[in-house]
Amino acid sequence: MSASEKHTTDPALELRGVTISYGAIRAARSVDLTVGAGEIVTLIGPNGAGKSSTLMGTVGLAPRGGAVLMYGEDVSNASTEQLVRKGLTLSPEGRRIFGNLSVAENLRLGGATARKTAGETEERLLDAFPKLRARYGQQAGTLSGGEQQMLAIARALMSNPSIVLLDEPSLGLAPKIVDTIFETIEQLRTWKISVLLVEQDIERALEVSDRGYVMSHGEIQMTGTSNELLTNANLKEMFFGENA
Repeated sequence: MSASEKHTTDPALELRGVTISYGAIRAARSVDLTVGAGEIVTLIGPNGAGKSSTLMGTVGLAPRGGAVLMYGEDVSNASTEQLVRKGLTLSPEGRRIFGNLSVAENLRLGGATARKTAGETEERLLDAFPKLRARYGQQAGTLSGGEQQMLAIARALMSNPSIVLLDEPSLGLAPKIVDTIFETIEQLRTWKISVLLVEQDIERALEVSDRGYVMSHGEIQMTGTSNELLTNANLKEMFFGENA
């Protein structure tokens, strides 16, 4: 039984007063945020707002204060590997695939903590990303940018997570590839995976998500349903230059 099935009344992911600091620089301050089981939640804001740092800190890859909970369990002191084993994973900005390894080898590394389900998970992901199946034995560094992004997401999902953090998955990609990426994000609902999404394409992100948080200067400034944020006059002026 998965963690999400055991604790159906608790949020899949909860951040309480999370602060991310790099020496004297605070990238995020007292962030409170929740992602419900099966929800897609978007974290939006201008460049340098602290969004990526928040994701990195959540999985233990940046210095963090405050509390992180998964399905009601305090996992603040867990290592990154322990968090992955518990079902939390990150697809980072910039892809960070292993370019000298094949697509297959990248996927196997992603599934190292979930070997019992790796074969089934891999088949499901190759169905979702047929281009990866076609490039299965190819060196990852020779893939196009879009294919590398597909691989980065698939590698994160190979650990069979219940919660996935996606950092700028459409950055720098051609429109057709962006369509494929967002179709996959929506498909994660059917796989019962909760998603925290950081994305530059704000309208597209809000269209696929249930709720959103707006971050600026390291702090959460606004929250609401995706529809509320899409129609918020202040937000539209801030990001789209529209006067409602």
